[in-house]
Amino acid sequence: RLPVDSRPAATAQSTGPAGGAVNVPVAYRAPARGILTAEVDDPSGFAYDNRRFLLLDATGRPEVLIVGDSVNQSGFYATRVLQSGGADAGVEVQTRTAAAFGGMSPEDLSQQSVVILLSTRNLDRRGREGLANFVRQGGGLVIAASPDVDASIVATTLAWKDFSAVEQAPGGAVLAATDLRHPIFRPFGALAANLGQVRFTRSWKVRPDGWEVAARMTDGSPALLERREGTGGVVLFASDIDRRWNDFPLNAAFVPFVIEAVRHAAAL
Repeated sequence: RLPVDSRPAATAQSTGPAGGAVNVPVAYRAPARGILTAEVDDPSGFAYDNRRFLLLDATGRPEVLIVGDSVNQSGFYATRVLQSGGADAGVEVQTRTAAAFGGMSPEDLSQQSVVILLSTRNLDRRGREGLANFVRQGGGLVIAASPDVDASIVATTLAWKDFSAVEQAPGGAVLAATDLRHPIFRPFGALAANLGQVRFTRSWKVRPDGWEVAARMTDGSPALLERREGTGGVVLFASDIDRRWNDFPLNAAFVPFVIEAVRHAAAL
């Protein structure tokens, strides 16, 4: 089966020898954007290792807008990563306070591929409506939990009746990638092991209803989640990226994490 963005696109049947390999041609032309998944449906075989992912527009360079708080210099680390990512990953990054975000016109906002939400302080009604329309019309949204992000405002903005997030101390739990084949973690290589070295002091405990969980803390709580919203997509990290609730920005894995999270949100 070849779903694109979790929607069925093409299928083919084949029979192969036990312990052997077989090529399975599929008459299908993939689109230029989205996430293509190759799934093997083998009811009598093992249930594991039967999926592979392909980010169809992995070489794209999305325009990124960081919405933060000027007092706390929100987005400092993320901005440095995105601006210094090289020819394939570097992007033109803009920053706005949550209050100033509401003054952006729909035309200006539509030029962005991804919005990184690091603060909801003084995010007015116009800003909330603009953000919701941006995502539902195909934009990507990355949300990082922090003292400046009010979970109830996020839920109200996107009309998520099923969304619940409570601030908590992780109690020694560390980050673990649930599936290293996921588009965000696939480029990590050996750096994936570094995720377990990140020290967390606070995080959100998120109810996963309506979400796909890409990574968890070692206590089982969701750490990285994603969901479709209209024709856009949302990636939620349950801790912050400004070195206030963790030391993630000082870890080598932070660079590919930010770059791939932005790419993935743009492709969802």
